Amino acid sequence: MEENNEENVLYEIKPDFNFLYEIFMPTGRKIKSTIIVIFILILLTLILVFNGASMDTFSIRITQDLTLFDLLKYIGFIALGICVVKLIVHIVIQNMQYKHISYKFYEDHMVYEDNFLNQHRKNIEYTNVKEIEIRRTIWDRILGYGVIIIYTNAENKRNGLVIYALHDPQKSYDIIYEIVHKKQKEVPTAEKISESEKEEEEFKNSIKN
Repeated sequence: MEENNEENVLYEIKPDFNFLYEIFMPTGRKIKSTIIVIFILILLTLILVFNGASMDTFSIRITQDLTLFDLLKYIGFIALGICVVKLIVHIVIQNMQYKHISYKFYEDHMVYEDNFLNQHRKNIEYTNVKEIEIRRTIWDRILGYGVIIIYTNAENKRNGLVIYALHDPQKSYDIIYEIVHKKQKEVPTAEKISESEKEEEEFKNSIKN
């Protein structure tokens, strides 16, 4: 199905990046894991700095001017610096990706598109939508975020779509629900008209015979 013109877009959603929110979401697992590593490195470095110098084991000299304690301390600071840079990179990339993700709702279907690095596009006909669900944890409520899940009738594992990082999810849920169910209510009516026309045509043909 060809995408409608922009004028026909009834509603559009774009995820909203929030650092605190991402830490507790599946989409922010790289950010979360890097933060954990940074915390462990900071803890180990502090232990080494405050206790390592007084231990005989760490007083072993690697070179004339370098002890084992100094070497481990330098390695710790270097690893910490690398992890901080890695965390910044993950945050920047995630923020950029969100700017290239969109969920557009048309009269009879919706389109999910992500064209940041690898292009991903998915169309869902409203007639195939089985259920629309909103999920919010306590943390979501505190930050004003949430998740909307659109289930479809597909029989494979990709039987739906999850909209993450959604600010003010209740507002979006109400709008999406109205758009989708308005179209679904129109379908039976159209089918009845089609069936009625078919019966009328059959009746006319029977009279002719």
